[in-house]
This record gives sequence, structure tokens and C-alpha cells, in this order.
Amino acid sequence: MAARPPSPLRKLVPPVPSKKTPGKQAAPAKAAAQPIPLESLPADSWTVTDAQAGFALDRVIKEHFAEFSWNRARSMIEQGKISCAGAQVTVPIHVVAAGDEVDFLPRGTKRQNAPRKSAADGVEIVFQDSQIVVVHKPAGIATVPFEDSERDSLDKRVALLLGSKGRAARLLVVHRLDKDTSGLLVFARTEAALQNLKSQFRFHTTQRRYVAIAHGSVQSRTINSRLIQDRGDGLRGSTKNPNLGREAITHVRGIESRGAVSLIECRLETGRTHQIRIHLSEAGHPLVGERVYAKGFRGEILAAPRLFLHAAELGFTHPTDQRALFFESATPPEFKDFLSRQKKDPRPVISLEKEVSLQPVRYQPGRLREHQHLPVAAAKSRPGWQRAKSASGKRMKAPASRIPDKSRG
Repeated sequence: MAARPPSPLRKLVPPVPSKKTPGKQAAPAKAAAQPIPLESLPADSWTVTDAQAGFALDRVIKEHFAEFSWNRARSMIEQGKISCAGAQVTVPIHVVAAGDEVDFLPRGTKRQNAPRKSAADGVEIVFQDSQIVVVHKPAGIATVPFEDSERDSLDKRVALLLGSKGRAARLLVVHRLDKDTSGLLVFARTEAALQNLKSQFRFHTTQRRYVAIAHGSVQSRTINSRLIQDRGDGLRGSTKNPNLGREAITHVRGIESRGAVSLIECRLETGRTHQIRIHLSEAGHPLVGERVYAKGFRGEILAAPRLFLHAAELGFTHPTDQRALFFESATPPEFKDFLSRQKKDPRPVISLEKEVSLQPVRYQPGRLREHQHLPVAAAKSRPGWQRAKSASGKRMKAPASRIPDKSRG
């Protein structure tokens, strides 16, 4: 068979020049820069300045080692490579004072000599029975592990506290608090209790009050928006599209204004992720200590040792005996210390002697209970509320009357 002649179209298509240059080899691809091992860095020592007084230790480390990421700065502390004022510190939110000597020891101390964290470090069991356990969460610890490799979290600590002979007790997560938020949290101990409590949170029949410190002079108001996971810059935020996101309602009450900040309380009608932080930031009043949602704030960002957000009240119906349980947690001392250093205005936003509440809303299925919108003083004076002692000796309140059940209308 005769060979097939080449196609005439091949003459019209110019040959593609080779990218390789004769006699020269292609340069190898650049490998991603690897961080320098901490052990290879020289030891360092410096003194905390007056401007850094009251900062968290991880922020001081980040400012000193500007090229380090936040995660690496915290890792240096958690690995026992940092000492402050002559003592080894393994907690990133440790508050420093002016004049403290900070030492970086590349090789740290021997692992067996480093102080071990106890399950009870900062965690307090406020109330427990066979169905539920209410705890006080400290700031700086996640409610549940963010990654599988994360060893320390609130649920693990509480499970160890409730367990016996070194074995962790069964614990089921009902809701969460942000890592840097402190305050009251409830866990379930049985599947039936979990489903009951989740239903209460889903239909907004629980009572939650938060205390916070925000930038600027905050006035009492109700913030209502629809929150989405990505507002365009990778962060959660509000949208004006009524077909997107989930409704979020926050009732804000200004308590006192001190200089450039305000002490406020927030009552949640819904419980979306980062709801309070997002609503206050979008209103022009980011929380003091906010590291994520403070972008775009035109005023001065005040330094703080932690995020000033505290879950001060928690109320819900007991999943089995239908008692209405109500717990309170005192404002952390670091809140008072920070406010004491701020200049006090002649007049508070709302007089503490005569509290002004948000407009009361009567209980409806799927809505908040009436007393959730009342000021603390008014809620305490409601008839039928009795005093009781919790397992830790703290006082709690349980009303004799039953909280309305959604299923009963």
C-alpha cells in the first residue's frame, strides 16, 4: 500500500518553539520556605514596657517576634519555652505587668519538669445531676477540639472531672462558647437530655445574658440582621438579602460609659455563631479584645488581655423533671480591672439606680420568655422564684412555677 502524503495544512501551521534552551537546564521549582525550628534560635530576654502592661503574653511574644504567626507565638508558650517574671508560663492569655522580664528559652525545660495542666484549671462545676452538668468556662479554652490533634478542650476537662479512676465520663455537647469567651455552659449526660436541651435552644426558650466591654458609647438598641458565613472577605457577617442567611436578634443595653469604652449587656433571642461580636462590630462598636471582626473600625483599638465577653446568665427547663433552672456568674475580675483604668464619664449611659429595660415581650411558642427582656433587678423580684444551692455552693434560682412548654402552646 502506498504511503499517505502529508496533509497540506501542516505547511500552514508554524512549529511551536520549544521552551527549553539548548545547553541549559530548567531551574528547579522553589520550595516553600520552612519556618526555622525554635530550637535553632538564640535565647532572648526583654522587659515588658508600660505600654504593654495588661496585654496577654501571646501578644507580647508576637510583637517581639514580628515575623512569627499567632499560632507560633502561642505554641512557644504552650511548649514551655517562655518564662515571665522568673516563672515558666504555659497559658497564652497570661496577663503581663510593666517591668516583667520575659525570657525565651529555645530548648525550654524538660518535659517532666513542666507544670501539667489539671482538669480543674479554671473549670468550675456549678450544678450537676444524672442528666445535665452546668459549668463555668474560663477564657482561652475551646468548648470542643477545633482539630483532631487538639488535646485540651472544655468538654475533655469536664469529662475527666466527672469520671472516676482516670476514666472520662460521657458528655454530650449542647451548645458552645467561643474560645476567648468565659461564662456558663450546659452539657448533657444522656441522649434524651441532649435532644430536649437542643430543642430548647432551637426554639429560643432559653435565657442567656452576656456582659461585654465595647469600644465607644453604646446606646440601648435591638440589632436584627441575617447572618451568612461569608460576607465577601471570608468572614461571617450580615446580608441585606432576605433569602440568604439566618435571622439573628441581639438586645443590647448600655450600662455605663467609661472614656472610650462602654460596659454593656446583651440578651440573645437567637444563638448564631459569633452573633454578638458581629452585631456590635457592624454597629461600629467592636468588643474590646476583638481580633477578627474589628477591621474597619475608625477609632483607636484598645489593647486587652482577652476578649471582654462573658456569659453571665443561663436559664432553661430541666429536661426530665421540668424545673426551670437559672444560673448566674459574677463578672470576671479582669473586666473590673480594665474598667478601673478607664476615665469615668460624668453620667452613665443608663443610671444603675434606675434600670431601663427593653420593651417586654410576652411569651410565645418559639420566642423568648417574658422575664428575659426584663432588667436583672426586675427578674429577681418576680414572684415564684426561689433560692437554692448548687453543688459548688453557688446560688441559683429555680421558679416554683413551670416554664411554658412549646408543645403545650
